[in-house]
Amino acid sequence: MQKLRSKMPLPSTADKIRTGLLITRLQNHALGKLKKPMTTQQIKAAEILLARTLPTLQSVNVDMHGAVKIEVLQVADHKTAK
Repeated sequence: MQKLRSKMPLPSTADKIRTGLLITRLQNHALGKLKKPMTTQQIKAAEILLARTLPTLQSVNVDMHGAVKIEVLQVADHKTAK
């Protein structure tokens, strides 16, 4: 009797590495760190590939009741924090 296989294969190490490279490249593009910016087609292709390997983020509401203690340790001046 044949074993039933899942339709979604488990991600291999190579897939995880490629996903990491895509994320790094998109981040560098967004930050303007690439010598040659990515084309619109490259960005769309990366988006499609990431959608296949990473879960889609969804908004989460957190509803807390009760007392919360917040302690400020240090306040940074936004002019000198750069």
